[in-house]
Amino acid sequence: NNEIGPFFPTLCGVRQGDPFSPFLFNMVVDALAVILDKAKSAGHIHGIVPHLVGGGGVSLLQYADDTIIMVEGSATDIANLKFLLLCFQQMSGLTINFDKSEVVILGYPPEEALAIADRLNYHLGTFPMTYLGIPISDS
Repeated sequence: NNEIGPFFPTLCGVRQGDPFSPFLFNMVVDALAVILDKAKSAGHIHGIVPHLVGGGGVSLLQYADDTIIMVEGSATDIANLKFLLLCFQQMSGLTINFDKSEVVILGYPPEEALAIADRLNYHLGTFPMTYLGIPISDS
């Protein structure tokens, strides 16, 4: 219409509610899946149930903005996982909310489980628990 409209300010970032926002978020958190998969392929971490799931077992489940990471409880796996999470934080600019995060450890005595949680700086979670509205127990 050959008319200049009013000035509007431009800002950095994507507004909440923007339809492009979930796509950008998925691109970033998919990087975590790639990092963990490469680390698993290189033998730096080991997923659970490798005898049932090819490729070294299951190490990651993601749903929306929720992530479950599953690795063996060896000191090496824990140290490598902590390093990978710190690298992901630096790379992505995202931070882990330690108040909403916990580690649940199976098959270890309570004092060893607490030591593993302390190495990761997470709260030690217990069963039964609810995940995405589904009750989960250790039996």
